[in-house]
Parts: sequence; C-alpha cells; structure tokens
Amino acid sequence: MFDCNATTQAMEIATNRLNWYIGLSIFASLISIGAIIASIYYNRKQLEESNKRHDDMLKKQEDILTANHDWNRRSFTINYLGSSIEKIQQYRKELNELTSQVKIKGNEQNTLSFSDRFIRGNSLTEEEIHAWICVWDDNTQTYVKEKDDGNDFKLTEDGDKIRILLTNLLNTYESIGAAMMNRVLDEDVVKSLMKGPIISNYKFFMLWIKHLRRKHNLKNAGKNFRNLHRIINPKKAKDLRAKTDKN
Repeated sequence: MFDCNATTQAMEIATNRLNWYIGLSIFASLISIGAIIASIYYNRKQLEESNKRHDDMLKKQEDILTANHDWNRRSFTINYLGSSIEKIQQYRKELNELTSQVKIKGNEQNTLSFSDRFIRGNSLTEEEIHAWICVWDDNTQTYVKEKDDGNDFKLTEDGDKIRILLTNLLNTYESIGAAMMNRVLDEDVVKSLMKGPIISNYKFFMLWIKHLRRKHNLKNAGKNFRNLHRIINPKKAKDLRAKTDKN
C-alpha cells in the first residue's frame, strides 16, 4: 500500500514537472516567436527607411542632374542665339549696303534699302525681290530673261549677292527652328530673346517662302521657320494661315 502511494505521488510529481516543462517550453517558444516577429518588423522598418533614404538620395541626384541639364541647355541656347543674332545683323548690314545702291527699274531716284523695306511691316513680294536682283532693260522696260521661253531672269552681280544673303538670312531662322523642333534649345529663352524678330521676320518673308516652294520647287523651304513661328506665337501663326488661305 505504501509502495502504491509512493508510486502515485512520484507520477504526479513527474507529471506536474512535465507540465511545467511543457508550459515553460511553450512560453519560451512564444517569446522566441515574439522576438522573431519583432526582429522581422524591425528589419522591415530599417529596410523601408533605408529604401526611403536611397529613393530620396536618387531623387536629389536626379533633381541635381535635371537642374544641371536645364542650366546647360539654357546656357547653350543663349550662346547659340547670340551667334545667330550676330549672323543676322551681319547679313542685314550687307543687304542694306547692296540694296541701297540698286536703281530700281533703272530709276536713279528709286532706291530702297533692305531695312527701310522691312520697317514697312508687310510681306516682301516676289516683284520687289526681282527689283533688287534682276537685270533691267531700259529699252523694253522689262527684266531680262535667261531664256526667251523661260521664267528665270538674269541676275546682276550684286543681285546674286543679295539673293545669297536673303537665303542665308532665311536659313538662320531655319536652323533655329530645327534646333527648337529637336528640343536642343530652351523654349523660354528663345521666346525671351527672339520672339519679336521671329514673328516680324516670318511675316516679312512669308510670301517669298511661298514663291520658293511654288516656282522654284523647293517644297521644304521655310518649313522649320514656319514651325518655329507656330511654337513662338501659336495665335499669330493661326491668323497668318487664315489670311494666306483667303489669298
């Protein structure tokens, strides 16, 4: 009897100890799991903060690169337009010197420089260009044709120079237009420095550009200049197109 009681008590003690061990093991496991969860959460937070810092750094670098790119493009635009303006001024100076010496239709009292004609504001016509560059026959009171059955007229020595200078002047605006269309130049800088000249010169050369396309088969003449004008002043470009269509 004594042995049975001792055995029962021993089993209860062993069971209690086992239960405590299991309980402690479960508790320890729960603590470990909690520690693991806390560690995962902490590491995730650290990773998120690290990614955020990395993203912020990349954005700052991108902003710096963008700012540098914008500054470089503006700086390039200023230099490019400065060179273009110098060319335009030189062409105008040479045109003034040559056109002011032309006796229009043989009349010594009838002279008109390029700048004086430009100031009038309306478009330069095909007839006016002929008056500057073509050979005039006082006897027949007509321009001398290259061939009897042709439409081309003979050019004077200075007339050929005037034609080349007019072409160079137009091509300068064409080059600016091409650079704008390809986003090489900064639009705001172009508008700030050359909006007025672009608008007035496009209007001035508009009829001559049409003449080059229609009678000289230069289909792309003034194309980039036209696009430049539309970018710089869309409303003005629309008004000019409407007037041209009516004509």
